[in-house]
Amino acid sequence: MDAIVFLLIMVAAVTAIRARRTWVVLLSVAVAFGFALALFLHHATDTLGVSL
Repeated sequence: MDAIVFLLIMVAAVTAIRARRTWVVLLSVAVAFGFALALFLHHATDTLGVSL
């Protein structure tokens, strides 16, 4: 899942450089942000397992 998020961020960056339409860039950034947020929320609920 991590690799997919990094790939989407890379695709969004390349799209931002090469695309002629603004909506294509915004859509690719929004999709990458959505997946990154989902990955963060998935990992934010994990416990650390540290006991003192």
